[in-house]
Parts: sequence; structure tokens; C-alpha cells
Amino acid sequence: MNNPCFRLATPQDLEAMHHLNAQSFAEAWSRQAFDDAWHHGYDMVLYIGDKGDLIAYYLAQSIVDETEIMQVTVSKKHREEGIGFALMRYALDLKPEQHFFLEVRESNQAAIALYQKLAFQIVDRRKKYYKARVHAEREDALVMSYASSKKIGQ
Repeated sequence: MNNPCFRLATPQDLEAMHHLNAQSFAEAWSRQAFDDAWHHGYDMVLYIGDKGDLIAYYLAQSIVDETEIMQVTVSKKHREEGIGFALMRYALDLKPEQHFFLEVRESNQAAIALYQKLAFQIVDRRKKYYKARVHAEREDALVMSYASSKKIGQ
């Protein structure tokens, strides 16, 4: 057994990321999308459990001084253990000069609360951004933004 740790993803991790993605998102990415993200230099940070298994990942695209956070997911059996917060804090600290933004389903109150705890602010709304869940209308996305104090103070 190993100690749980954060680390950057390697190509060998993409299959496990795809598997966790499929378990976590109604609109899951294809395996090819993970390969493409890797080849385009997306930021991929993992949280690996003590048995060497993938517990959570962060996936984002950085361009110059902006980072769009595409996905953050924690395996269902490890939610509400603080792993999402720790993973996000770790990823944000890797790029202290960046301005971060993301979209989140308006109904995803747990994620919104997590992002607000990290000092993300709601800055916009995208009407009917997400596909409908079963028997529902399309759902709005909240756009949230974060800039570290280093960035703000400059």
C-alpha cells in the first residue's frame, strides 16, 4: 500500500480517468476525448488512493493566463470526505498567476458550495446550457470565476 497522493496524470491514467468520468457524468466524454485532451496539453491532476486507485481527477485547459476547468470529479464512494476541496486547492496552487473559470449545473449545489468555499464567484449564467436530465428541460449553467490574491493584487 502507498500513501494517498496528488500527482499529474500520465497517458497510462487516461483509461481510469475515462472510467471514472463515465460513472460520474450524464454527458460523459469518450475515451478519444481524453486522448485528445492529453495531446493538446490539458492540465490533468489526479488524487490516487492508498491502494493505487484513482479516487478523483481535475481536468482543465490553460491558455496564456486563463484556465477553464472542464471537469472535477470524485468517485461516488469518496464524496464528502474533503477530497474535492483538497484536489481543487492543489490544482489552483499549481498556477497561482492564472484566472480560473468554470461552468456548473445550477442544480449541483454541492459543487457550487465547494467552489464558493474556494472563493469562486458567480459571474454569469448560461441559459439552457446543459442537456436535460430525464423528463426535464435544459438546465442553466452558472459561470464561476476565481483569481488568486497574487493575480488580484498586481
